Amino acid sequence: RDTLTQEDQRLVLSGRASDGAAACGPLVCACFGVPRGAIAQAIREGAHDAAAVGARLKAGTNCGSCLPELKALLGDMLAPA
Repeated sequence: RDTLTQEDQRLVLSGRASDGAAACGPLVCACFGVPRGAIAQAIREGAHDAAAVGARLKAGTNCGSCLPELKALLGDMLAPA
């Protein structure tokens, strides 16, 4: 679509889909449209550093503004229990 309604904009920013698809969480990488859920899945599947996440999803490979959040998510998910 060329434009989004205000409701669609709110849903996009909140990480929810208007078509009933599963939510992927809030957007982490705006450059490539990568949501938190996709990053978490990549980490669970073996992407254990920012470079590996970037290779798999492109997150963190353009402007870099998402790298602090990406690294925090990596730290949270990979920290020993």
